[in-house]
Amino acid sequence: RARRQTRKKDSRLKVVVFRRFLERTFNNLSDARIVDIAGGKGVLSFELLNYADSRVRDVCVIDPRVMKLSRQSERWSRGFHVSGRGTTPMTHDVRIPSHCRVFFNRDTFSLDDESHAERVRAS
Repeated sequence: RARRQTRKKDSRLKVVVFRRFLERTFNNLSDARIVDIAGGKGVLSFELLNYADSRVRDVCVIDPRVMKLSRQSERWSRGFHVSGRGTTPMTHDVRIPSHCRVFFNRDTFSLDDESHAERVRAS
């Protein structure tokens, strides 16, 4: 039982670790617009919008699954969150990432149909 709880805690921290990696690697994320493809529950996008030191402008999650951010939003509204360096004071209201529920498959980008091919080229 203790092992399961440890794994759960580790999986929560991996989002914080990855967000901090992105901040260090891409130095200045301010005014960035990020697309989180296969973003799952949207936790990384939530972190980037709300906890990132350089505050990104917008994040869009592209994933067919429903985002589940109720836990993160609740913790934010109650004043509890981990920024990766301990607790950081919140200076703004919670921001929820945009969400595009799309499932991509081979037919999505098929150019066999001429009208579909024209729409793809136009976009």
